Amino acid sequence: MEIYKNIREIRLQKGINQQALADALNLDVAVISNIEKGKRDLRVKELEIISKILGLSVVDLLTYPQQFINVIDIPRSDDPEISIQIKLKKDKRDQVMRLIFGDNDIEIFNK
Repeated sequence: MEIYKNIREIRLQKGINQQALADALNLDVAVISNIEKGKRDLRVKELEIISKILGLSVVDLLTYPQQFINVIDIPRSDDPEISIQIKLKKDKRDQVMRLIFGDNDIEIFNK
């Protein structure tokens, strides 16, 4: 993960200059430049401030360009359908399936 590249790219996309980050962090612009080049490590508090300035959560900043999706916010169906693919030797399959699912009905698709 190269957080420093994410910071620079997002900052440029949003039209925020290095001075704005430097001011928010009470640092010199040269320090921001070193952060964006990966020459200086970030402190957690600095990461939090940078994410606020860039208008993202820390997780989104870390996973950029993917966005973190909070699974709690995803609408859930009363009867969800789940597909799982597990490759096991035949002698272990039934034992593992009972361990995972108990005695519930399970559809097993063999390919």
